[in-house]
Amino acid sequence: MQTVLDLLITAAALLAVVGTIMPILPTHQWWIRAWDFPRLQIAIVGLIALVLSPLATPPLGWALGVPALLATLWQAVRIYPFSPFARTEMTLVSPNDSGSQVTLVSSNVEMPNERHGDVLRLIDDIDPDMLLLMEPNARWHAALKDR
Repeated sequence: MQTVLDLLITAAALLAVVGTIMPILPTHQWWIRAWDFPRLQIAIVGLIALVLSPLATPPLGWALGVPALLATLWQAVRIYPFSPFARTEMTLVSPNDSGSQVTLVSSNVEMPNERHGDVLRLIDDIDPDMLLLMEPNARWHAALKDR
């Protein structure tokens, strides 16, 4: 049973450490850049490894606990600016009728999507000053050209 626990703790610590190191590498390879996104999940795995590391066979506990701690702290530092605890950089304003606002609608319509009516209703409901559509094709252009 102890061997299984040691293996699980080792796997969690390694995943946290590898997931933390990968985004630091100076490359644009997608499979490395993908590690930039699951920061919260990597931090949770690192925290689990850290909490369980004292249960590992000595000296494996220290060998896994310290890197898990460092990986978790690194992820926490990277996550913090996007958390509710960080200082707000921009305040939201309440809508007003002074005409000093710009309304923007941004939508990824995707080429295979044929729900033109839903997008047209959204445009009519919001009446944006600017419309940004990602992945439109000629069919989308034809459907929206009168807007």
